[in-house]
Amino acid sequence: MKKYILSFAAVAAMLASCSQDAHLEIAGNDTENNTPQPITTIYASSENGTRAAVNGDGTKILWQDGDKIGVIKGTMTNPFTLTTGTGTTSGEFSNAESNITRIEAVMYPYQEDATFANNKLSFEIPTVQEGVKGSFDKNAAIMYAIGSSANPQLSLAVNFLKVTIPNDDVVRSVTISSPSTPLTGKMELQDRNVSEVIDEGCNYVRLIPANGATHFTRGDYYIAVKPGEIVTPTISFIESTNDDCTLREKSKTSTQSIQFLGNNNVMPLNVDFYTTRTAVQLWAGGPYFAQYNVGVTDSKQTSFGDYYAWGGCQDRVDDHWTGEGKLTGNHDTATKLWGANWRMPTAAELQALLDNCDAGNSAFDGEGFKFSGRGDYAGNSVFLPAGRDTYGYNARRYWSSTPDDSDSDMAKNLYLSSYDKSMESSDRTKGYCVRAVLAVQ
Repeated sequence: MKKYILSFAAVAAMLASCSQDAHLEIAGNDTENNTPQPITTIYASSENGTRAAVNGDGTKILWQDGDKIGVIKGTMTNPFTLTTGTGTTSGEFSNAESNITRIEAVMYPYQEDATFANNKLSFEIPTVQEGVKGSFDKNAAIMYAIGSSANPQLSLAVNFLKVTIPNDDVVRSVTISSPSTPLTGKMELQDRNVSEVIDEGCNYVRLIPANGATHFTRGDYYIAVKPGEIVTPTISFIESTNDDCTLREKSKTSTQSIQFLGNNNVMPLNVDFYTTRTAVQLWAGGPYFAQYNVGVTDSKQTSFGDYYAWGGCQDRVDDHWTGEGKLTGNHDTATKLWGANWRMPTAAELQALLDNCDAGNSAFDGEGFKFSGRGDYAGNSVFLPAGRDTYGYNARRYWSSTPDDSDSDMAKNLYLSSYDKSMESSDRTKGYCVRAVLAVQ
């Protein structure tokens, strides 16, 4: 059994910038009886600390219990777990069951599906990351070294967006999205550059409070994203209002792209928001319904909005989706037009709206129905316009994201009239209203 000595220098401080480079030195490549022996122990050390995390107060970055490094050869990735060195900058990592005899790449943190093939390291940047005050999710702060020769460089495989939470116990999640730039998902890396996004990646990243907390505390948080330009990003907060039954999304879309220049790995984001949408919960465990339809420009609950084919995003245009399964991602009208925080309700959720709420003709001007919660939720309601707009277009139906499994040309929708309120199926080419729900709570 052979022990290899690796020297890592990781991210020492990040309030101004991050260190990208370090050295990986592998000592000894001998064999016993000309038979390669499995590598079972790795020593990692650096005077600045080796763990990929940042302390906002400038203290040293120390290894923690449970930290793991991935040692990679081809499609084999073995986890090496910290055995000694907790609370220090020098640690021993071991794997007595290791079957790797030659290192082709090393990655922190360990990812089971990481591979090294055709001189490319594959890994995944998490789409949902846990926010640590003054720091970032260690599972997203990916570092790597390629090759087993002396002194290759250990580099960051991600960049960081810094977001400042202004208030305690208000913000529940933060989302960064881009209309055309994959920010997270499966990546391939070669020669210190992310050279390719696998499976199209994901055009958003969501930050949630760490350790099961429901809200952030005020302070700075860092979000890991794919290196490179981010085209016209949108940043949004999901916030609680005066109770957890009402949430609001505050968002801002930049007219300029974000570019990380030189060795600057951190980009602060301005969160001076100018768009706000409110959503309410109408029964325990239910989704949060937006208070007006997709396509509405005046934020009025009585406005009809636009009329979309199933999975379409253009008013009165047959651009429906013909695929199988429910609408998700960019096939979902609400997600496509309002961003990653929103989605169309499922057929089951629209049926639950009928089952759990009282619906009566509303005092609002125009024809429609006010769905009010019951019991503890009696103070919450949403109004669904259900008449005809000025063009005579029928607004009595609301699409769900659920297809009709018995007919590939049909999809489920909510039908509203004075005589009947029920779930039905219609041709996907029909133009109906869309009422969004929050995709994240």
